[in-house]
Amino acid sequence: MTKAKIYLFTSQTCPHCPSAKENLNKLLEQRDDIEGEYMDVHSSKGQELGREFGLKSVPTYVFQGPGINGNVALAGAQDLEKLNKLSDGATGKVDLHKDQKGFKGFLRKIGIDINF
Repeated sequence: MTKAKIYLFTSQTCPHCPSAKENLNKLLEQRDDIEGEYMDVHSSKGQELGREFGLKSVPTYVFQGPGINGNVALAGAQDLEKLNKLSDGATGKVDLHKDQKGFKGFLRKIGIDINF
């Protein structure tokens, strides 16, 4: 089984980052098809990956996996339900790339409205 990966970018001074970490910890406890990695944006590795992913704020989750072409970034401390649903897409359980309208519709269903 190919696992999906979630990077969580945080800062020690961010008031929302502790709840983001808590929800990612809960997700990782529930699922064996997801790996998580915590990145402090003040570390050299965190800065390098943050630039690569084009991050603008913390906390930000970056999802990678067999069900995603490239990366999907999600800013803000997200609840466990949203993390699970996007993880389903990252692992390939849900087809996120069927078409853009479908992907956007999926994101709207889990409470994320984007324009691209």
